[in-house]
Amino acid sequence: MGTLSRNTLWGEGGAARTPHATTTAIWNSSPGVRSASVPRGDDGDSPGSFGADSENEGEGANGGVGKASGGSGGGGLLLVDPGLPGEVLDARMFERMGKRLSDVTDVFLTSFRPAHRGALGGAMGGGMAGGDSGGGRLDHARWWIGEREREMVGGELLKRYEMEDDSDVKDILAGEIDLLKRCKVAEDNVFGEVDLFPLYGFTPGLCGLVLPLTTQTVVVAGDAVATIDHLHAGRILEGAWDVDAATESLKEVIEIADWVIPGHDNLTNNPVRRPF
Repeated sequence: MGTLSRNTLWGEGGAARTPHATTTAIWNSSPGVRSASVPRGDDGDSPGSFGADSENEGEGANGGVGKASGGSGGGGLLLVDPGLPGEVLDARMFERMGKRLSDVTDVFLTSFRPAHRGALGGAMGGGMAGGDSGGGRLDHARWWIGEREREMVGGELLKRYEMEDDSDVKDILAGEIDLLKRCKVAEDNVFGEVDLFPLYGFTPGLCGLVLPLTTQTVVVAGDAVATIDHLHAGRILEGAWDVDAATESLKEVIEIADWVIPGHDNLTNNPVRRPF
């Protein structure tokens, strides 16, 4: 279960804790998962570009966007928003489901915010002290993210990189760009019966997931629904990129979901629907 650095609905005015996203594990027991290498950035001096029309299978730091099939190949373990550092997350997974990070075949990020990717590392530490460097024990997995988030956030990172004069900051930005380039564009059907659910607003391309069960629907909402308190209050998280779009995304979650997994809280039933 994740947490916010501060929850204004609790009357908190300053950072009270280290933020990390709620991590959701989705297990598909069907056989036939194929291992897939995830390309890392090359050693070029330039971080390259994020191009919307590239069809390459994910090039290095000097290449364009890689667009790949979003399916997992029929089975495996999908980890959504691995916000904790790898060592911590590995231990919690083993305690709660008997699985290790080495069992993970796919990773999906609802957004590229640091609190949602602590186990992937990066120059910003993934939002938590001790974040894994360079992907840690998830290098073997396929990393996915929504196309809009990848290109809009990537474009902004590139602009900051090009305008930055401080070499240390430039190195940090280059690391973030390389990390984002390792995330491939997810197709609509990202993992078995799990579908993408665009929830733009809090970030430019935030994208949740829909898990259609036999009689009910579960939505992994990311920061479109920050906590249970935000869901019950009908409030979006402060600092949204587009307040109007974020508000509409919250409404969409409430409209279709029977159960909601917020970005920084535990699974909860939709308060406007009966749970059974």
